[in-house]
Amino acid sequence: MHSMTMFWFLFGIILIQSVVSINAERMEISQLEKLVADLKVSHEVLLQTVSEMQFENNYFKASIKELKGRIQDMDDENQTQKKINSQLKMEITKIKTLFKSSELEELFKTKSSLLQTDKSKTVVDAAGFLKDDYKSVNTIKTNSSKLGIKQRGIEPRSSGRTSSKRLLLTDNQPVANNGVAFFAYLSKSEHNAGAHQTFVFDVDHTNIGGHYSHHTGVFTCPIHGVYVFSWSIYCATGGYVYSELVVNSSPVSGAFVGSGSVANILSSTGLAIVELNAGDEVYIRTPPNYAANGQVVSDLPYRSTFSGWKLF
Repeated sequence: MHSMTMFWFLFGIILIQSVVSINAERMEISQLEKLVADLKVSHEVLLQTVSEMQFENNYFKASIKELKGRIQDMDDENQTQKKINSQLKMEITKIKTLFKSSELEELFKTKSSLLQTDKSKTVVDAAGFLKDDYKSVNTIKTNSSKLGIKQRGIEPRSSGRTSSKRLLLTDNQPVANNGVAFFAYLSKSEHNAGAHQTFVFDVDHTNIGGHYSHHTGVFTCPIHGVYVFSWSIYCATGGYVYSELVVNSSPVSGAFVGSGSVANILSSTGLAIVELNAGDEVYIRTPPNYAANGQVVSDLPYRSTFSGWKLF
């Protein structure tokens, strides 16, 4: 009897220890599961933070690249202005030398003597040629030819009458330097352009006024007016490209080209007429939510281009 009591006593103790051990293990497993769940949440937060940091890093890189491009543009404009100033100084020196030359003084004296002739007589005929009575004007011809003034005459007639001479202006007339126009293209093809990416047409074939930057792909409006912009994007077989014309970060017009299953290179062209103010910026980019799929082609005989000009 005593032996049976001891047996059941020991069995009860072992059973209690087993239950306690199982409960402890269950608690440990529950704590571990909670810890794993917390680690998953922390991991997701960390990934989100890393993604935001990468986005900010890309934004800063793009801003630095744009800033470098603008600095380069300013340096180019500075060098151009220095050349213009140097040319102006040379022209001023030539003009001063010309005014001091004896040839110009002689020309003025000859013209003054002609003006002092009898005012009742007509020096030129209806066609604008000098009359025979004033053939002495040939003395001007000798001097003016040294000054770069061109003359045109009529061949001698059969009657033997000598033709009169007529003074003309030079062919190289000054042109007003207020034109605004540019034409640029990509120097090479571009693979898988990302969303919200500016196309930098880095070869400015024409850039009248110098307001397009081949470093940033941005046209900066110099003066208020109405401007015309056109762009063409070529796409390789099997790909597609969305593009849009942007003014100061706001899309104005868009275009789409997709080759799909067509075994050929296709293109799309966009055109927009925009009223701009001085300082407005215009460029071509992919939309924020649509990255290019495949290759943007820009190689002979195909060129992806961007152009614009001031209408009025």
